[in-house]
Amino acid sequence: MKLEKQLYPDQPERKVKYLADELSKRVQYKEKGRVLKHLKTWTFDDVNIQETYINSDDKFSVLFCEYGQATINDILSLNDSDILICKQLGKNYVIKNMYLENGTIIHAFI
Repeated sequence: MKLEKQLYPDQPERKVKYLADELSKRVQYKEKGRVLKHLKTWTFDDVNIQETYINSDDKFSVLFCEYGQATINDILSLNDSDILICKQLGKNYVIKNMYLENGTIIHAFI
């Protein structure tokens, strides 16, 4: 179930809070009562094309693609509004931008 971009608030702080609330609702099947908090945002472009992320030992993290397209560990693609619960592919994640023309925005929540 994708998030509608038209519903994102304009202010960056409110948008991150909105995303955290909406993603928390979507991961309830994994851990009931879990409330996600924003951890980090990566903005990729034609210069910054790759980042790494190490998942928490205690809790699972969630990667959310706000815009663009990225591959995770050269295995899985994330497109607009896609969610990845980070316990499926191990502890270390390599995030690569695949949308070089306009960039990609990825958020991490824990």
